[in-house]
Amino acid sequence: MVQAYSREDENLSRFVDLHEVYADRALTAARVFHTYMPFVGMVSGLGTAIILGYGSQLVMNRQISVGELAAFVLYLGMFFGPIQTMGDLYNAVLSTAASAEHIFQLLDTEPQVQDRPLSSPLPELRGDVKFEAVSFRYDSTPENEWILKNVSFEAQAGQTIALVGPTGSGKTSIISLLARFYEPQEGRILLDGHDLVRSTVASLRSQIGIVTQENFLFSGTVMENLKFGKPNATDDEVIQGARTLGTHEMILTLPDGYQTKVSERGGNFSAGQRQLLTFTRAMVAQPKILILDEATSAVDQKTERVLQHALEELFARRTSFVIAHRLSTVRHAHLILVLSHGEIVERGTHDELISRGGDYARLHEEFVRQANDSGP
Repeated sequence: MVQAYSREDENLSRFVDLHEVYADRALTAARVFHTYMPFVGMVSGLGTAIILGYGSQLVMNRQISVGELAAFVLYLGMFFGPIQTMGDLYNAVLSTAASAEHIFQLLDTEPQVQDRPLSSPLPELRGDVKFEAVSFRYDSTPENEWILKNVSFEAQAGQTIALVGPTGSGKTSIISLLARFYEPQEGRILLDGHDLVRSTVASLRSQIGIVTQENFLFSGTVMENLKFGKPNATDDEVIQGARTLGTHEMILTLPDGYQTKVSERGGNFSAGQRQLLTFTRAMVAQPKILILDEATSAVDQKTERVLQHALEELFARRTSFVIAHRLSTVRHAHLILVLSHGEIVERGTHDELISRGGDYARLHEEFVRQANDSGP
């Protein structure tokens, strides 16, 4: 990104400025520390010299014995030794205090959504979802504005619900509320008749699978990543899930197949490969509710067509919520919700919405035009 916008010189200048500030402070700390330690050593040496000089006279005058003089020298060493040790310890404490402060800030951070008193675990879900007059805004949203306004809809178990609309219309906010990353200020969300706010977060998220356009992979192996949502899955279950989804052959083309090492954030894979792996991870987890948020954005249209059959099989056994700007991925949904400015302005099947000639029809017309323009 720096190179793309020709910001190398500016960023290098900022780095140099920061480096100079750090170097100045490091030198100041070094001067203090390396002044303190020699000073303590000098005082210790001077004290030893005074005791030996004065004590030797006392020994010569037979006022004290040689053993008593040696004891005084040892006592002096025992006095200055801890002072020098404390100097080293204080320097170490200062250098680690900043790191400890950041660590404790993280540990003290409370999750925004927590289990409420008397919350109960959700049973195994069928997949019925109901939004009842849900209104929502983020903490940073002005009080007189809403991200979602009076959103109500119902999804039966096994149905596929598509959310379409322009950027900022509230599509991602709906699935964030469903996964209980946030809680609505008004209204309620029911799963199989259970109010989400009265249920435990862990029992909800253990039955939800999410694939987003931000295809995040953890360091480790491909197999470990695919088992992330279901740690007790066997290797055969993972491979079967990949075969069903159609990603098994792609995984076998990797250098070590399922045992291929994944670098930080999956940097050694292409965006399309990472997306296919996150699809497989959701497949292995076998969630009751599946959420796809622009999940096919990183794959080309040919790969998307290959995935369509497998995705239809995946959708058929669970309630699915799909957000996609490619309307080809949502035309077979049981219910399409068209959002605009946080409100549902249209709802129905693909054919019903096309026949009405409303917002969805215009979005579909634009999608078809762009597809024709990008064709051969």
